[in-house]
Amino acid sequence: MKPLIITGTSSTPSIVLDKDGGVFEIQGISRPEDTLTFFRPVVDWFKEYSINPNPVTNVAFKMIYQNSSSSRMFMSILLSLKQNLVLKGNQVNVEWHYVKVDESQREVGEDFSSLLDMPFDFVEM
Repeated sequence: MKPLIITGTSSTPSIVLDKDGGVFEIQGISRPEDTLTFFRPVVDWFKEYSINPNPVTNVAFKMIYQNSSSSRMFMSILLSLKQNLVLKGNQVNVEWHYVKVDESQREVGEDFSSLLDMPFDFVEM
């Protein structure tokens, strides 16, 4: 499966989704003008990945900031991982990185974890 690599900008996150390398990472700032169009390749990539996933999928969110429409896309991605991997017996580990002084970013991850009933590992950046 071909990796998906998107270089970050001042308004979009960098994304590395590499099945063979075992790297699944979204990081930076996310406030794209058209969130659905920006994240469509990510959603499609994970959909294809779920057909033949790795035994363990470690997904890292290293966000400095995301707007509400990006948060909705993250929720959609995480829900898809739960439905297409976790509920089918595959192991998914989510790391939610946050800047120590920004507790609101940690709270976003805690909300996702609670709503999805999935354990997250919280990591201070």
